[in-house]
Amino acid sequence: MLVGGGSSEIVSPEITNEFCALMPCARYVDISGATHMVAEDDNNACAEAVIGFLNEMTNG
Repeated sequence: MLVGGGSSEIVSPEITNEFCALMPCARYVDISGATHMVAEDDNNACAEAVIGFLNEMTNG
């Protein structure tokens, strides 16, 4: 799982596309409005995305 900020000045859409192409089972979650410091910018949205992903992985 890659959690990215929609307003990141470091990770571009091209980089996230390349990441997902290299790892077909990967999931990318865009936290709209967050910068590269996603958890700092929107901790709740980041935590919800990670918890949801972990729940899916453990519940099959």
